[in-house]
Amino acid sequence: MASTYRSVLLVTSAGALAITFAGIASGDEGDDTLRRYLAKSDLVLVGHIQSEPLGFSSELGVVRYRLDIKISSVLKGDIATDQALPVRIVRFESARGDELPWMSKGAKAILFLRKGHDGSYPRWVSADVWFGIQPANSQMEESLKRIAAEAEKQRAENAGPRPCK
Repeated sequence: MASTYRSVLLVTSAGALAITFAGIASGDEGDDTLRRYLAKSDLVLVGHIQSEPLGFSSELGVVRYRLDIKISSVLKGDIATDQALPVRIVRFESARGDELPWMSKGAKAILFLRKGHDGSYPRWVSADVWFGIQPANSQMEESLKRIAAEAEKQRAENAGPRPCK
């Protein structure tokens, strides 16, 4: 009887652990953050920085970087890959050491971009001052692809059938 109880307890515990680890591995906990940044971005892409980032500050603590990105994949939006895209990355950097040490020519990054509304060049601007550019990470890239596909499917389902004219 005790042996059967231990076996049931062991199987139940193993099952609970498997479910827990599956949830962690699938990234459900972090998906809310990625969904938010996908939603506020017109274009999300992965690419390599082709030029040394040039930062300019016109107001205290705000730095605007101008850089060219060689697009390797598009996670959201409609733009051709294998081209260099000029972008503006806006960040809060008020002290030495606030800059991103990895953001340099040749680095691979994930960019969350929106269309600039002020008519200035470049047209594409970081969608968020904190999260607009991230070091490339294959797990984040896969999660973003999955979440973007889910959002597109949901959009299509919500659109429903269109009435005939």
